[in-house]
Amino acid sequence: MCDVLGALTSIPVPGGDAAALSFYYRATEVLRAFRSALDSTDLEALRIVATELQTEIPPEFIPDGSVVAGDAAASYRHLEGKMVVLYSLTESAITRAKQILHGLLPNIDVRTNSEHDGSAQLAQLSKSADVFVVVTASAKHAATNFIAAERGARPIVKVNSRGSSAILRELANYVG
Repeated sequence: MCDVLGALTSIPVPGGDAAALSFYYRATEVLRAFRSALDSTDLEALRIVATELQTEIPPEFIPDGSVVAGDAAASYRHLEGKMVVLYSLTESAITRAKQILHGLLPNIDVRTNSEHDGSAQLAQLSKSADVFVVVTASAKHAATNFIAAERGARPIVKVNSRGSSAILRELANYVG
């Protein structure tokens, strides 16, 4: 549900603000029952969506009134100062993941790519990235093979789900 909310504002629809805000309120109402299952990255995503909708995250989603971003950043400190490339054909998911990572770690270099096959830009990103993420659930086989060939022996973080939460989970667990 956090991924759906993230997609809601990552690619805005002209004139859709009232509907988006209504959906946000209904979704957070449903999420209240599952509050304990949300991790700090999910809460950061909710905070970002709330900000984009010019509202606030409900107070019960903020543990002890603390700043959610400070808690969430700890899981990604190993990526500070690195170039991370996110590849997926689901642009809204990598856009949201990039936005969350930038919010958590201001000095991270996150780039996104959604090309269907090889190009000079994708080749350069594949060769120069410290961490390269491929969302295999939303990638063309030809592009995935191209990236693997360009990276050589350097690792690729594979994500087998389309949402930004899955991308962030894999990056939090990546030890490269």
